[in-house]
Amino acid sequence: MTSRKIVQEMNRRASQRRLTVADAEKLLAMINELLRRVPDALNAQDPPPKESKQTGNHRLPDDWSPSEDILYWAEANCPTLDLNEEQEKFEVHYQSVGGARGLRKNWNLAFKSWLLNARKFESDRRARNPTKQTREEKREEITRATLRTDVDDPF
Repeated sequence: MTSRKIVQEMNRRASQRRLTVADAEKLLAMINELLRRVPDALNAQDPPPKESKQTGNHRLPDDWSPSEDILYWAEANCPTLDLNEEQEKFEVHYQSVGGARGLRKNWNLAFKSWLLNARKFESDRRARNPTKQTREEKREEITRATLRTDVDDPF
């Protein structure tokens, strides 16, 4: 019988306020069993903290960084995104989220999903505001303008 069940049984019998000699002896035996377990419980190590009911889910580790595969994928598929900035936003978000929303099985895939969403949001933002340029587009425009002045300049 577990300690919890012993205590529940003691409470049940005490609430009934009907104790026979046999019940009192059983109750005393339960108390002795509970007292015998106390030193074991005090010496026992704390169980590891439960991360999630679903196996494998865990919080973002403090030393996490995306794998090289994800970084290569991001450079090829999200060239307009600032990866360092997106990684920082990703880490801050998931370190601040509590409960089950802050748990993931695979943080690299979660980061890939984050980048896909960032790419989508960026294209949506460009569609709403077509006059705004990205840093890369501004850089290209300045380079083209500089090359044009060099060609047009006779001196």
